[in-house]
Amino acid sequence: MDFAYAIPANAYAYGSSWYCNTGYKKSGNKCLKINVPANAYAYGSSWYCNTGYKKSGNKCLKINVPANAYAYGSSWYCNTGYKKSGNKCLKINVPANAYAYGSSWYCNTGYKKSGNKCNEMTYSEKQKQLEQIAIQNAINKTKEIIIDSSEFSLRDVERKCEVYRYSDNYGELECSGSDLRVVERKCEAYFSNENDKYGDIECSGSELRPIERYCSASMYSDRYGDIDC
Repeated sequence: MDFAYAIPANAYAYGSSWYCNTGYKKSGNKCLKINVPANAYAYGSSWYCNTGYKKSGNKCLKINVPANAYAYGSSWYCNTGYKKSGNKCLKINVPANAYAYGSSWYCNTGYKKSGNKCNEMTYSEKQKQLEQIAIQNAINKTKEIIIDSSEFSLRDVERKCEVYRYSDNYGELECSGSDLRVVERKCEAYFSNENDKYGDIECSGSELRPIERYCSASMYSDRYGDIDC
């Protein structure tokens, strides 16, 4: 029998078998349409709530996002420069010659932390710091990140992923290769305004912090951009 004729409606051939299209699930020799509730989207043979909503039974309920925070997945996170305190995001105090990152602050290159201040380094200290940064950047690019059965490096993210900007402030990460599906699901690009061509990468889950810290988005068109790590 020609295998093509054994493929049911709403399915596609792959290798020596067939699989249901997104939005359908296998039931015997058929592909049945799944029920996707409001504020959700189909993915594979299941459905997931849109960003800003959380699953509750067969529904997606809107989550309450406080001031100075943003929705991501089924939860919310404080903007850079703020820290979570109960159901609020409180502004952190950033001293001179420092920058906010996540819920903390770090001294600019050429400065070192001393209590709640950033003091300028000596010339030799600056040179040593620059050498250490270069070495660390090279190590970070090749260091393997392992999540469940996925294994990848920042270099893989840089080579295989790009940004699709769907609004003034946010963009999805689109990656080739099943090993980077977790990056697609848990990370996105954030832009401070509609004219900003460079954005931060924000991810849910502490295991993806290296991507947030060492990678950024660089737009080469209105809708698409590269990942630089």
